[in-house]
Amino acid sequence: MTVTIKELQNIFDEAEKIHRISTKFWNWVFKKYGKGLKGGKLRSSDYFLELSKRMVGWEVIEAIEKFVEKECPEVKIVWVDDQVHSSSILVLIPHPKMGVTILFVPQNTRTNNFFFMYPIHVNNLMEALNELKPTITKPQNP
Repeated sequence: MTVTIKELQNIFDEAEKIHRISTKFWNWVFKKYGKGLKGGKLRSSDYFLELSKRMVGWEVIEAIEKFVEKECPEVKIVWVDDQVHSSSILVLIPHPKMGVTILFVPQNTRTNNFFFMYPIHVNNLMEALNELKPTITKPQNP
């Protein structure tokens, strides 16, 4: 099967639409917190590991909130607690017609794979996901 240039361009255009919000968010993150880290255009897992060590603390949380409010309102922020029960955030980054990336930003721990949710946090996460659902769900064929 041969793909035409036009078909290929349509594939690239669709991918750009799907990842537009994510690309905008991550470009800001890389610029703000990725300085000096080694990694090419396709970032390695080591790059993200080092980046995650920098994305901790109240200042980072505030910066993300301000960026999202001004530049990426499609992104949702949900409050949770980190391992020591300090206010932290989940950043929900939609990929239209595809899904959601979730970034956890802890306030007082370097553990980025563990968080706690009180019932209000669970409700807020469910609400945010429900708000994103129409955007990320592929339309069903009739």
